[in-house]
Amino acid sequence: MFSSAVISDPDLLTRLADAGGAGERAVRGLLRPPWFVPESMSVQTLLLEFQRGKTHMAIVTDEFGGVSGLVTIEDALEEIVGEIADEHDEAFADGFRVISPDACEVLAHVRIAAVNARLGVQLPAEEDFETIGGFVFHQFGRIPEVGERIVSHGVRLEVLAATRRRIDLVRLERDRTPANHGR
Repeated sequence: MFSSAVISDPDLLTRLADAGGAGERAVRGLLRPPWFVPESMSVQTLLLEFQRGKTHMAIVTDEFGGVSGLVTIEDALEEIVGEIADEHDEAFADGFRVISPDACEVLAHVRIAAVNARLGVQLPAEEDFETIGGFVFHQFGRIPEVGERIVSHGVRLEVLAATRRRIDLVRLERDRTPANHGR
C-alpha cells in the first residue's frame, strides 16, 4: 500500500454509498499514488501531463524534494485564461462581489461605467482603457503585484489577483476622505 495516497470526492462518496458496512475495504480500491511535479515545470507542460495522466491534481515539490504546495488542473488553466468561476467560488453577479455598501471585488474586465454606477464614484474612462483592469494598469503604469494599493478619484483600489501578464481581480472601496477625490 502507499505511504500517502489521493482519492477523489465523487469516487469516495459513490463507493461508500454502495458499500454499506464494508466501507474501509471499498475505499482501499480507490486509493491512487500521488503525482509529484517540480515547481519549475511550465504551465504548458503541466497541462499536457494532466491530460496524459488523466488526473487533475498534483503535489508540487521544491528543488530539495520538499512539498511546496498542491496544483490542480483548474489552477493551471486559470494561469492561461484567467479566473474560472465554478460551483465552489462565490458568485460574481455581473463581475461584482459586494463586500459592503462601500466596497466590492470586481473582475478586471468589468467596464468603468459599471463600476461608477455600482459604487457611485467617478472613475474616468479614457481612450487607452475602458475596464477597471485597464484603469488600474494606467494608474500604476505597469501590471501591479497582488496586494499593491492606490487611491485615485475617491476610490481605494487593491489588486487581489494578477499574473505577470494581466490583472484579474481588484478590490474597490469608496474613500470618504475629502483629500483623496482627485488623482
